[in-house]
Amino acid sequence: NVANNRNGGAIYINQGTISLINCTFTNNLVSYGSATTLGGGAIHVANGALDMSGCMFKDNCVAGVIGEPAQTINGAAIYGTTNAVLNIRNSTFTHNGIANRRVAGSVNIYGGAIYLNGVSTATITGSNFSDNGNGGNAYITGGAIYNIGSTLNIADSNFVDNVARGTNKFGGALYSTGALNIMDSNFVNNNATLYGGAIYATNIVNVTGSNFTDNFATSSGGALYTTNSLELHDSIFSKNTIGTGMGGAIYGNNIISYGTAFSDNVASSNGGAIYGNSLMASESTFNNNAANVGGAVYMNTRVNITDSAFNDNVASSNGGAIFGPTSSTVSVSGSNFTNNTAISGGAIYGASNSNVKISNSNFNKNIAITNGGAVYGDMTNSSSVSKSNFTDNVANIGAAIYETNNINVNESIFINNTLSTIYMGSGHIDKSEFTSTDIPMVYVTKGLSINETTFNGDGPSKKYISGFFYSGELVDLQTLIDNAIARHETLYLNGSYY
Repeated sequence: NVANNRNGGAIYINQGTISLINCTFTNNLVSYGSATTLGGGAIHVANGALDMSGCMFKDNCVAGVIGEPAQTINGAAIYGTTNAVLNIRNSTFTHNGIANRRVAGSVNIYGGAIYLNGVSTATITGSNFSDNGNGGNAYITGGAIYNIGSTLNIADSNFVDNVARGTNKFGGALYSTGALNIMDSNFVNNNATLYGGAIYATNIVNVTGSNFTDNFATSSGGALYTTNSLELHDSIFSKNTIGTGMGGAIYGNNIISYGTAFSDNVASSNGGAIYGNSLMASESTFNNNAANVGGAVYMNTRVNITDSAFNDNVASSNGGAIFGPTSSTVSVSGSNFTNNTAISGGAIYGASNSNVKISNSNFNKNIAITNGGAVYGDMTNSSSVSKSNFTDNVANIGAAIYETNNINVNESIFINNTLSTIYMGSGHIDKSEFTSTDIPMVYVTKGLSINETTFNGDGPSKKYISGFFYSGELVDLQTLIDNAIARHETLYLNGSYY
């Protein structure tokens, strides 16, 4: 079927309701002549309702006329607008959105399969979208779906091999400026030439029980790019990548993650799994993600991690698991960091004026080539570590913690970290325990107070406090006290002031 110079190649609905069951729409066509904006290669619906189940849409497309100007096609299969209601169930959309370019100007398709603008509600369940926008020579934004301002609900659906193609296009599977709710769906091997390999969104996005795998964006947001709030529940982001830019899996603004797993995502620049403004993650896992900075996470202002795990993440520069830039806040509680690697800050890196707070967490076998095997900090504000364990972390200096300014350590255990367990400008160590055969265990450049803390080790002499390093000199207890007095510093050591 062909609609010449008008909308709806097979069906046009203006008011009323149409119900479609087990129907097939193939090779329906919107053919534009002098018109510059058309839509709905198969179906156009406005001011009415479309209810369909078990339908197939394949190879619905657009065509042009030689010598005509640039064209805009909205929805190569379905165009919904003006308070329409769409309910799509158990349907298939394959290889729609292919342009037969025979015009003087370019062909721009918004929604390789479906275009929505101002519809009342749109619900898609149990449906499959594959290979839409892939082929032909049109420029396509929203390889499968393009949604403007409408609330879109998607459940139990699959989006595979959809493409946003042309120069700098968004949303390989889906482009949305309306609220977006996704449940129990899969996004696999979708591709965009700029942002959002699977999804590009500017409104609130909620994702539950869904899987994003092998999606790719040329710039940022290998799986998902959003400029608004994003909330994730019990989902999986795996093997998503970007060419250049940030956020191997997600580029976002304010992100909340509950019970979500991020693995094997890669960013060439920052944030192997997630890049954004703020992140609150609980009961989430980050494994084998990689980036230049922030192997798993890079957040500009705030990171709050609880009951989560970071394993085997890699930064070719700083922050193997987490990177907090200048003036950011990184808070970690009840979490585990294992085998993360970076140049500095094998697990966590806090840049200038940032603030790092760690409690009830474990850091095991993290590696920094230079400083801060587990944690690196350059914090003007006082940072803190409490009730945490650091074991077998490795760095050139500060195998467990490297902090250039002030840090307070409380009720924590440090075992076999190499070399120099803690490097610090100044601070307080209280009710903690250090065990190591390497000295020094603590290297201080300004001043330190110690209370009820045990140092266990094999220093070169029993006079040393198990290899305690103070102000650049290997000292025994009396020299430690004398240095503090000579430098007009206050030393609080096991209950006494000096």
